Amino acid sequence: MPKQPQILDVRLSRPNLLRCETCRDQLQERLSRHSSIQNAYIEPARARVRLMFDPESSDPKSIEQTVQSVCDQIERERAHLRMTVEGMDCTDCAIQVEHAVQSLPGVQWARVQFASAQLEVELNPASVAQRDVARAVRQAGYRIAQEETQAARRFSEWGWLIFSGAFFLMGWLLYAANPAISKLSFGLCALLAGLPLLKGAWQSLRYRRLDMNALMTTAGIGAIGLGEWSEAAALMWLFALGNALQNRTLSRVRAAVQRLMELCPPTARVNQVGEWVEVPVESAQVGDLIALYPGERVPVDGIIQAGESTLDESSLTGESVPVSKSIGDTVLAGTINLTGSLQILAQEPAHNTALAKMIALIASDESGRAKSQQFIDRFAARYTPIVVLTALLIALLGPLVTGGDWGAWVHRALWLLIIACPCALVIATPVAMVAALGTASRQGAMIKGGIALENLANINTLVLDKTGTLTYAMQQLQDAHWAEGFSEQTYLPVLAALTAPSTHPVARAIHLWASPSQEKNALLEVQDFQLESGGGITGAIAGKAYALGSLKWMREKGMEMPAELFALSENAQLQGNTLSFFAEDSRVLALFTFADLPRPEAAQVIQRLEAMGIKTMIVSGDQPAPTESLARALGVSEWRAGYRPADKLQLIESLPQGARAAMVGDGINDVGALHRAHVGVAMGTVGADAAMEAADVVLLRDEIGLLPSLIRLARRAQNVVKFNVAVALGTKLILVVAGLLTPLGLWAAVAGDVGLSLLVTLHALTLNRWRA
Repeated sequence: MPKQPQILDVRLSRPNLLRCETCRDQLQERLSRHSSIQNAYIEPARARVRLMFDPESSDPKSIEQTVQSVCDQIERERAHLRMTVEGMDCTDCAIQVEHAVQSLPGVQWARVQFASAQLEVELNPASVAQRDVARAVRQAGYRIAQEETQAARRFSEWGWLIFSGAFFLMGWLLYAANPAISKLSFGLCALLAGLPLLKGAWQSLRYRRLDMNALMTTAGIGAIGLGEWSEAAALMWLFALGNALQNRTLSRVRAAVQRLMELCPPTARVNQVGEWVEVPVESAQVGDLIALYPGERVPVDGIIQAGESTLDESSLTGESVPVSKSIGDTVLAGTINLTGSLQILAQEPAHNTALAKMIALIASDESGRAKSQQFIDRFAARYTPIVVLTALLIALLGPLVTGGDWGAWVHRALWLLIIACPCALVIATPVAMVAALGTASRQGAMIKGGIALENLANINTLVLDKTGTLTYAMQQLQDAHWAEGFSEQTYLPVLAALTAPSTHPVARAIHLWASPSQEKNALLEVQDFQLESGGGITGAIAGKAYALGSLKWMREKGMEMPAELFALSENAQLQGNTLSFFAEDSRVLALFTFADLPRPEAAQVIQRLEAMGIKTMIVSGDQPAPTESLARALGVSEWRAGYRPADKLQLIESLPQGARAAMVGDGINDVGALHRAHVGVAMGTVGADAAMEAADVVLLRDEIGLLPSLIRLARRAQNVVKFNVAVALGTKLILVVAGLLTPLGLWAAVAGDVGLSLLVTLHALTLNRWRA
């Protein structure tokens, strides 16, 4: 009889390979061709490959060697580079760099993240090298930061600006005394200040694009053609000055991303065959045991296996008060261990921690672009060619129709070209989005991109799961009522032993209440322990049978119920309490009442949301009585109880037309509703992994008090974007009309365009300092 296929998990020695989608596809395709491998499933988050193989034709060791060999082969064929590009001041610049690198033979793909100024490239190392990529970036008019020292970078940007400015000043000083030398000085100023523009214009024309470099270069050449050397020098130098100031301003956003990147330590102390070895943090894998000493940062997300300490989590959660942690608690990468030594079990590889995800979301401006950004990108792509055509028609038809001077109409056309530069428009949205995402991360929330931020600003309905979201997801013992003639002191050891094996919230609450009396004594031995799902637990201690469970379950077992306990239970149910009964042999001895207490901030959060015009609703899988009790306590008028996962999903889908709903949940049963809602919000500390993956927003601090602040931040970001776009379009329209009606110097157009770009950038950066 043939053997059944076996399942094997192979942990990769180089997990970086799995971060690239094309490399994952290659790995999947090549493994599927192997004769012994029947199926392969790649898990990038766990840095492993799970596969099924035929044990008759191969063994686990050879299969693992095959997987590692295929990975090595792919890495030899496909190298991945990540470099910082300097000199980009708008998203058009990022597109230009992408095109320049993408055109190199041997480059599979190139992607530039404008917000973080990062260039990512996948290439064939046999046909293209890193220096070729750097050369392509330089030819496009930009720089790779690693190639130059800090001093050289400062000189390349400001040194040439000062040098060209000296010629500009000399030109004005000699304007009356020596016109020929003055003209030469203006020409040198225009040439030196405009060299980056000339390079960028050449690259944009090579790729059949019309960007600001092409427009400004055309305007400069046109001014020289009209004999206006001072105008050409002024517009080139002012534009270079504006770019330098704007780069300094944008560097504040990129510095915030860089500070996040520096939170994670470069190495981790991993236990390898009984010895603690310092390894690169990228090599730490899920399941590794990692040692952490006081003063060190946590390298990866994990669970404490040994030790107690306090941790500073302010860098991720925004919580300034250190948090006490002990065995079983979760720790996050980037937080600081303050007092004690810890051993943690790695739960995520370095590239998949909460910190890594946050960095990726803030740095990336390609995935999850807001609708407003998509609109601006499409608008700018059509707007620029239309303006160029309009300028050409003005220059050609203006003098023919009016009979005016050709030079004056060409001057007007050049004015239009300068004002038409879409810098202020294309930069208005991404800077605001990145700044808002960074502020959200400092407050303790991870918002997954511009679309999620924009959707959060537009919600008008909030559906909140009860347990774990509005409450603590743990039962607290309220009271214990004993039948006449029985005392809790007699049965505390029994209750402590009976509930010890159970993980049910009710059993755990009773165990915590009863076990302190057993600190000096060993727990009693429980025999025949059984757990009946939806009913209760049973066990025998010292020859007597004991049971703990619900009223319905006790009746099914034929337990004798004292009248006074039954009367108390009816009253407790009306108050919304959870009940559990304790029985010995066939007689109920005690009634325990529990409450899933609301979070202290819940009522205030509901009030703030209602004041913001957001309708709130509670949905729960719990019974109607406790759900109604909580809704009444929090001031929520609409609630649903007894809802299964499918019911929650149906509720989201059946909301009235025009309702833009956010769903807040923490468990696997909320995943469907989180995914379908306009915005899904997951509780990051207590939430299930599946819920956090499905959500658009993850609250890293276990507090719903963040919600009103995040919504206000999202609305503020949306208002900033609208203001920036309106001001940019309105100002450009005014300047266009003014330049067409009145002959104005080209330098004034440059000053207006540069000033406008700086204005919208600085306004967007106010989101960095925003407080609710």
